[in-house]
Order: sequence, then C-alpha cells, then structure tokens
Amino acid sequence: MVRIRIKEKTQLVRLNSQTQRAACVPRRAAFLPLLQAAFVCGLLTASAHETNYQVIKFLDGMGPTALIEGKDGNLYGTLHTAGEKAEGVVFKLKQDGSGYTVLHHFTGCRGGGDGSNPHGLVEGSDGALYGTTKYGGVPGRAPVGAFEDPGISDLGNGTVFKVNKNGSGYSLLRRFTCRNGDGSMPYAGVVEGRDGGVYGTTFDGGIASAANGIHVGTVFGLNKDGSRYQVLYTFGTNTAPGARPWASLVAGSEGTLYGTAMSTVFKLNPEGSGYRVVFKLSSLSPPALSPASK
Repeated sequence: MVRIRIKEKTQLVRLNSQTQRAACVPRRAAFLPLLQAAFVCGLLTASAHETNYQVIKFLDGMGPTALIEGKDGNLYGTLHTAGEKAEGVVFKLKQDGSGYTVLHHFTGCRGGGDGSNPHGLVEGSDGALYGTTKYGGVPGRAPVGAFEDPGISDLGNGTVFKVNKNGSGYSLLRRFTCRNGDGSMPYAGVVEGRDGGVYGTTFDGGIASAANGIHVGTVFGLNKDGSRYQVLYTFGTNTAPGARPWASLVAGSEGTLYGTAMSTVFKLNPEGSGYRVVFKLSSLSPPALSPASK
C-alpha cells in the first residue's frame, strides 16, 4: 500500500485599515461626456479606502476553522485538514507570526479513539482551550438524512476536546454516539456559560422526527471535566421551527443561551428549559436560511 499525503498552504493574515483622501480629477478630454467623468470621479472616491495586507504565517495545512487570541496574547487556532494524518491540528502562534507550534494532531477518523477535523476553539475561564471535532470518536455516523451522504460511513460522530495552551493535558470530554437521542457531527465550537459549563450544538443526531424520521441536531451541555453531559434540546421533535444548527451558541449576560438554526434565532436556559424562537430569519427579504457564523 502506498500512502500519499498532499500538503497545502493556508495563509494567516493581519489586516490594518488606513483611510486616505483621494483626489477626484475628472478627465478633461472633450470626447468624454460629463456623465462619464462624474462616474470616474465616484470610482476614485470609492477607492480611497486602502488596506495594508500582511501575511504573517504560511500554515502547513488547509481549512482554518478557528482563530482566537488567548489571555496570554498568543493566537490559537485549528486547521480542519493538517497534521500527521491530515485530520486536523490545534496550533499556537505569536502575533508576529513566529513561534508556530502544533499543540495536538487529531487522528481519530473512521472510529479511532481521538477526534478528527476540528471546528471551533474557545479559551475557558480555567485557561484551557475547548473545542469540537466534526468526526472521530465513536464509530458509525448518524442515520442518513436530508444532508447526509450514504456513501460515507464509520467516520465517527464527533467529539468535544480540551487541551492546555502548552499542548499538555489533551483529553476528550465527550464522544458523540448518535444513539438513544445523542447528538452527532458538531459543526461549530463550544461556549462557556455563566455557570462555568460548556455548551454547544450538533448538526445531526438527536431524536428522529416523528414526521419524517430524520435527525436534525441538538443543543448539549457538560461540565469542563466532561461530567454531567446532557442533551438539552432536540430539533425537529415539536412544532417549533429550527433545524441543523451550524453556529456556536452565545451565552447572554443573564445566563440564557442564544443560537441560530435553519431559519431561526432561538434561546433556551442552560438546564434545557424555555426553548423559544425569538426571530424567524425566513421573514427577511431575501430570507436567511442557514446562518453559519462562529
């Protein structure tokens, strides 16, 4: 067997905006109509905003899925496809682009014990980094649904992980199973609630809808040591709209969790009660159906 690895470079950039004045000088050629001269003037004025673009690091991998500034001033991020098995990494980097260090290589695709293909990263109040992987963990994916590919199997249902900022203490806090109502395939990272718990969403899994038998995602919570894992809400099991959450949750100042799912903005309490749709994105013109900001 011959194993081939393909490495691609991902650019990490820093943008600094500078606004400058631009002189508007219409062309004086007699053959240009005044309207065209005014149009050129408008274009010159619109281009007055220039940006200084600087590449600070070429990353050995592809698919950056997170980048945050730690409390120590360093940058921490994830690459979806990179590392020893091309299953993603967590990395550390100084703001000037130096000191690049891989904190963890993911290796858990197709049922391995580890996670695979990270999505999202956050620094907890304890100084550790928390995130999710889309695949890896417990083998066997969610049952085939509207967004599933029946030709792919045994990639694992995803994980929640923890790692210290020096790369030590890596551990999996949760391996999603997509069994007995559990979630599967988190597409976004996690957030720390006011109570110190870790909360997130899964794109798939949960309890299948009685109407069509499709699993359309969950909201989950657990402690920072992995204990007290709980599915807080399952989409598609009642008349409330919302399905397939792509984005991270937001912890409100009052302790309530806010999030987005297909066509909706929702809220719920950290213990799972009080789910309510606060806005329907489908009412916008044009409608917004799949918010994916992290």
